[in-house]
Amino acid sequence: MKKPLVWMGVAAGVCVALFLFWASRRSAAEHESERRARTEAGSPEDQKVQKFHLTGFDENGKEFWVLEGETARIEPGEVIELDRNVMLKLKDTVIRSDHVRWSPARQTLETDTWVSVDQPSTTIRGEGAIARPKEGFVQLNRNVEMVLNGSTRVTCKGPLKIFYRLNRALFYKDVKITDAKGELTAARMEVLFDRETKKVTQVIARGNVVTRRGEDTTRSESATYNVATASVKLEGRPQILLHQEKT
Repeated sequence: MKKPLVWMGVAAGVCVALFLFWASRRSAAEHESERRARTEAGSPEDQKVQKFHLTGFDENGKEFWVLEGETARIEPGEVIELDRNVMLKLKDTVIRSDHVRWSPARQTLETDTWVSVDQPSTTIRGEGAIARPKEGFVQLNRNVEMVLNGSTRVTCKGPLKIFYRLNRALFYKDVKITDAKGELTAARMEVLFDRETKKVTQVIARGNVVTRRGEDTTRSESATYNVATASVKLEGRPQILLHQEKT
């Protein structure tokens, strides 16, 4: 009688072992299946969106800006990374970049890549940018170039600050205007836009202003550059140095 009991005990132990082995294999398989499902579905920390589109409105409820991108990824902290053909549209102004970070909480857009800003008769390029669309504010951080009417250029080391609602832009650090007549340099310049057409009407230069026209040089505290006529009006006790031919 003892042998059957022994064999029954052994058989029971084998059954328990087989059950535990099957249960562990099933648990591992279910765990792997759930892991794959979570990976395929995407966790809250890694959500991807195709054809991102976001619209903002002004205080009167009218559409004021549009942010678009071909792909978007939501990062922890609700920061949205937009890639490929990213565009921020402020009515007739279009800002383009390959990659931006959008913070819904702060309503702020940032990028370290090259950015272009297209306005009527004006194209601006710069490296790195910060924008607050709701305020109509855009800043290009460094190595800025603005092209007016296809030939006149305004450059600076940066930053350039654009105040869309105020129809003005401020260029900082080693600012230079170059046209067919020569060049004008200053510590900073203020660009004024027409309220209706958004075209540049004039540029006001301030701080160590130097104008060069051929061999002639002038220095002044400030100067106003007329975009339509490419003329310069000097202000603040200008000093004029005329080139004299050697005899």
